[in-house]
Amino acid sequence: MEMVYVAPGSFRMGSDVGEPDEKPVHDVRLTKGYWIGKYPITQAQWNALVTANGVSFDRGKPVPYFSSSGSGRDIVAGLDTSDFPMERISWEDCDTLVKALNKNEKGGRTWDMPTEAQWEFAARGGNKSRGYKYSGGDNMDDVGWYYENSGTKRLSDSEWEFEALGTNKCRTHSVREKGVGNELGIVGMSGNVWEWCQDLYDENYYSKCPTDDPCNTASGGYRVLRGGGWNFSARDCRSAHRYRDIPGYRYDLYGFRLCCSAGPRE
Repeated sequence: MEMVYVAPGSFRMGSDVGEPDEKPVHDVRLTKGYWIGKYPITQAQWNALVTANGVSFDRGKPVPYFSSSGSGRDIVAGLDTSDFPMERISWEDCDTLVKALNKNEKGGRTWDMPTEAQWEFAARGGNKSRGYKYSGGDNMDDVGWYYENSGTKRLSDSEWEFEALGTNKCRTHSVREKGVGNELGIVGMSGNVWEWCQDLYDENYYSKCPTDDPCNTASGGYRVLRGGGWNFSARDCRSAHRYRDIPGYRYDLYGFRLCCSAGPRE
C-alpha cells in the first residue's frame, strides 16, 4: 500500500465562495506530520486487510456495488474491478477495520481515517499547494471522475439527470486510471468516491473550531465525507466541499483513504 508523507503546516481551510458550511475560511495548523494513502483503498486492498486482520462486521461483509458480485455487476461486466475504489462501506465499517489494524500493529504506528483538516490539507497539496480548486488542478476532467465523465459518453453537468446515470453506465473507475497526482503526488482526492473522515459533522464547526489540529468529536450525529463522487457535479468535488451521512450507511459512493499517524519521516 503506497503512502505519502504530509509534513506539518498551516493553511486556510474552507471557501468564501462555497456552501454555507464551508465558511468562515479560517486558519488551521497541523502540528504533526502524517502519512496518507496515495490512493483510496481498493477492493483488493480492502479484502486483503479484512482477511489478514480477521475482521468481522456486525452487518456482514460489505460487497462493493461495482464488482462481479455486486448489484452493479452488469455495468462492470468483463472488467477487473480489483483496483476500483472499495465502496458501499460505512463509516462504522471503516472504523471496525481501523481498530483491527491498530490491534495487530507491530511497528508502533497508529492507523485511522484522516481528520477533516488532514484530508483537506492533503487534498490542497500540503505545504506545496498551488491553490487549485480541485485536488491536483483547476480542471476536474484532468484529475478525477464525476457526473460528466464517469460513463460511456460525456454528460452535461448543467443538465444533471438521475436516469442518465444508469443509461450512460456511469460508475467508479480504477484508482490509477487518471494517474494525475496533486502537488504531493496524492491521486484521486477529487471525484470517484466520497471518502470518510474521522470527524462528526457540524455545519457550524468552522466558526468555533481550534486552530491547532481540529477534529470534531463533540457535536453532530453524522460523519464527514470529502472529495465528491462519480455521480456528483464538479462543484461537489472541490477540495473545500463538505458532505455528511449517517455513520452506518453503506452506499456505492462511499469509500475511504487510510491515514497513519507515524513518527518523523524516514
